[in-house]
Amino acid sequence: MGSDHKAAYRGSISEASPCEELEDENVLNSADMAVVRTLVVNQKLNLKLDEAERPARVLAVTEDDRIAGAITSPLIGRLIACMRNGYIFRGVVLRVEGGCIVRFFSTGKTGKTSA
Repeated sequence: MGSDHKAAYRGSISEASPCEELEDENVLNSADMAVVRTLVVNQKLNLKLDEAERPARVLAVTEDDRIAGAITSPLIGRLIACMRNGYIFRGVVLRVEGGCIVRFFSTGKTGKTSA
């Protein structure tokens, strides 16, 4: 992938969970081009854990539940573990042309109330 890849795992010693600090940018894999063509920069996507497949995978899904593609970050193992532990992740479209790039980030844990 080269020097364009930007991964972040800022889980240093702090009160925040490493899952809350997990974020990354990557090109969507197995992208559905019919869906990708409808995406716009800064559009929000939901990330859903698909455990029907083996190995499990994380899908980037539009608000109307259309699958745009799969997340294939080097941090996928951590991402899946965090999602299995109740953390919710969202994505934001950074680029559409020449490969859809999505940045994913945590929005917190299921059932957690925000201050």
